[in-house]
Amino acid sequence: MLGGASSAPIDARTNEIATFAVEQLKHGKANFPIKGNLQLAKVVSAKRQVVSGTNHILVVEAADDAGPKTLEVTVWEKLSCNVKENDAAMELTHFKLVGPAAEAGDDQWSKAAQQGVAQLDQRSNSLFPYQLLRVLSATPLNDGSSNTELLVEVKRGDKQEKFALTVKPAADAHFQLVKFHQHAAEGPATS
Repeated sequence: MLGGASSAPIDARTNEIATFAVEQLKHGKANFPIKGNLQLAKVVSAKRQVVSGTNHILVVEAADDAGPKTLEVTVWEKLSCNVKENDAAMELTHFKLVGPAAEAGDDQWSKAAQQGVAQLDQRSNSLFPYQLLRVLSATPLNDGSSNTELLVEVKRGDKQEKFALTVKPAADAHFQLVKFHQHAAEGPATS
């Protein structure tokens, strides 16, 4: 079905694509925080979406030295007529940790989110500071920059909110908040 994602079988080709995605994450191609050697355990579910090529939307189980992770990855398989010389036929376009949820902790995206939330707090005129609860997803932007969009859940006073924070790496393992907006389900955008 053109445009919509539909269920796909978990077959040898699906496993090849999942292995490709994990290798991309493992070798830092997508700035995914891993601790040690990331290995694919199995493909949990698969969907395909016909675009200019095919998006393979997979939920995979993998593990690194910190333990097991459940990830959602999207790999774009380009049409053969669109693959230029020295161009890869596949590209990891999206990934996020889907279980267990990444609680605010010591990994790279938690640090980026903590720094982004602190900068968000500096721009706020509220008496209550934002407190990072968890990182819901981390998605590298395919715009030629090194920016990543983090979907975070925060608490301010008694209210919990979700924000999309766009951050970019800065000096000394710090991150700079580029832009932010309240998650669409939570209300009007802010910047």
